[in-house]
Amino acid sequence: MPRGKLNKNDLVGKAARKRRLTPRKERLPGEVMQVNLRLTGELHGQLVNEAQRNKQSLNQEMLIRLQRSFERDKADELLEEARLHQAVAKRLYEDSIQRTRDYVAMVAKDKGVTVAELLKEFNLDEAEK
Repeated sequence: MPRGKLNKNDLVGKAARKRRLTPRKERLPGEVMQVNLRLTGELHGQLVNEAQRNKQSLNQEMLIRLQRSFERDKADELLEEARLHQAVAKRLYEDSIQRTRDYVAMVAKDKGVTVAELLKEFNLDEAEK
């Protein structure tokens, strides 16, 4: 057969693959679906052992672990977002401190005194500047 042409079996194979990946109908939240899954013997054994240890079915063990993976992904996203907010807050805080120091220096200069003398005037010491 010439390269690039499809035969009947190729079309059936592609159609079957497409059907497997496309939902047949709209699924309702919480609706239970059956899924076939291929696992290595080692992974299957680990899941069986954990299911027995946790006193639950293999299906329950797999569902819980799958759900936890999505929860961990969401937690990781939230943690990354919190870190970004923390970095912004830290930068704003540092900028605010620097602006305050600059302002104090400007006021001291206008008054013709040192920053230490100005801080002393307001009962502040160097550690609080």
